[in-house]
Amino acid sequence: MQLQQAHRSSGSTLGSGFRNEGDLNELLGLASARSRVASPTAPAAAPEPEHEPQPTSRNDIFTAYLKFEHDLGELCAAQGTMQKLLFGEDWWPIVDSPSTQGIYRVTETAISNLIRLAQQRFATSGVTLDINQCEALEAVGMERWRDEYDRRNRRSDTIIIPPVDLDKLWAHLEATYGGEAGIETSHRQNAHLIIKELRLDGETEMKRTASSVSCFRRLWATKKDYGPNVGRYDFGYSSRDDLLKLFKGLACAFEWAGMDQLSIELAPARHQICAYDFTFKPRERVSFTGLEIIFFKEQFEFKFSLMAAEKLMLYLGTYGQS
Repeated sequence: MQLQQAHRSSGSTLGSGFRNEGDLNELLGLASARSRVASPTAPAAAPEPEHEPQPTSRNDIFTAYLKFEHDLGELCAAQGTMQKLLFGEDWWPIVDSPSTQGIYRVTETAISNLIRLAQQRFATSGVTLDINQCEALEAVGMERWRDEYDRRNRRSDTIIIPPVDLDKLWAHLEATYGGEAGIETSHRQNAHLIIKELRLDGETEMKRTASSVSCFRRLWATKKDYGPNVGRYDFGYSSRDDLLKLFKGLACAFEWAGMDQLSIELAPARHQICAYDFTFKPRERVSFTGLEIIFFKEQFEFKFSLMAAEKLMLYLGTYGQS
């Protein structure tokens, strides 16, 4: 009797909530599918990854960017349409659209990055190889790429790729500075930097003694009138940047000359002279192996030992000739 009453109760529920048994079966099927997805014993299958086309050239960066800009433009337009549906046709969309100058910036940045990579990869250790970007572009016939791009773009209804061949530019950089060529060039540039910073081109006299050779570098410093370093002297940002290059250059020169200990000590990270908060008092000294630096109000004195001076002159004689 209880079984029959339960059966009647079940039938009345079906009649009140569903038109037929098929509706109930469909609902139970959906619930079962959801439980299988949530169940840790039956994990959902991972979606198939989309296979992006593999780049075959450095110039593919431009094609990929233009596609990205096009897709982003469509997304921005869809955002604007959605907002107008919400607020009305007189609503101004509040979404940033892609810049029409984007391809110019991408191209210029790609060129600059390629030059930077060459400067880092082809230079000798410790110094930067200076590569003139305008000269590099002129060597491969791309110095007027912006004008050429504007001319082509005005006459075309389709998307135009900038007339910049990154593969050709890199081949030129590799041929010009790869191997020993870049190392030799960076050493020559470094030697000229040292000559200029220490004024070894005849502008000032070197001071020679029985045990040392002194070079002098002009310095513009200001006296601190307040703070914890009151009464001490501080030199400006431009002087600090130039000193950073000089110490890197000297470290490179003495590494080349085989004075490894002095080279290591002169690296800017090994001392405080190039630090942002460095200050000094006149006639203070900082000593390295084979070099002593003496600070004055208007100049530094680089006092080299005879051996260090001889090694430095050997380096400058090898690479410092015009």
